[in-house]
Amino acid sequence: MAANPWRVAGASVRGSGHIQSGQPCQDAHLSVVLPGGWWLAAVADGAGSASRSQTGAEQAVQAALTALRDFAGTVPARATEEAWRQGLLGALHAARHALDRAAASENLPVREFATALSLLVAGPEAGAALQVGDGAVVAARPDGSLHTLLPPQTGEYANETNFLVSPRYQEAAGFHHFTEPYQAFGLFTDGLQRLALNLPETTPHGAFFNPLFRYLAAAGDSATAVELTAFLASPRVTDRTDDDATLVLGVRAALQR
Repeated sequence: MAANPWRVAGASVRGSGHIQSGQPCQDAHLSVVLPGGWWLAAVADGAGSASRSQTGAEQAVQAALTALRDFAGTVPARATEEAWRQGLLGALHAARHALDRAAASENLPVREFATALSLLVAGPEAGAALQVGDGAVVAARPDGSLHTLLPPQTGEYANETNFLVSPRYQEAAGFHHFTEPYQAFGLFTDGLQRLALNLPETTPHGAFFNPLFRYLAAAGDSATAVELTAFLASPRVTDRTDDDATLVLGVRAALQR
């Protein structure tokens, strides 16, 4: 296996609604490639109704990625599905504890740091995704077919979702373990749902993902994060949504041809 079998890119862009209202981008993302063929990614979407959701999103992805690094460094090659579940739940707990600490330091209720959170660990032989909230995680098989690993979550009422600050955030978490050789992944926040998913089925929209995966695979050392930012800020996206938009992509070396 190549020393770095992954090509990755990620971007978060402030939505036109937040630009008009003077609000900051309330999304955040982080990803890292580790030795041995591991790619880790975290994407957070702060709640628009929460006063410190930008901080909540940033703190959540930082704490989660640190915990995912520790997990990836210790998980056995043939770990059980339950071991994967517990590893990603550990990262989710770390993110929630980060929000509790931030709330305590500012003497605010933790609900003011509300955020959704999506996590992915993709190893050389297996991986898993976990999510609380209305983002989504999709994957591409070697034959190019697309699969939604985790669809957006909805709450009891319309336009309601789950957040990491909920007392039942662990029970609300969606989880997907995989051992098949997915070749590309995409994580995104709900600002991109209408472009990235066929609704209401929540199946991936091939016309959205396939060109992006092909571009990333062929991009070489060009500034893909800059170009992905430009794409998310383009009329193709902003004409369809006024929300913040985050997209994180990863392609294995097998597609880099």
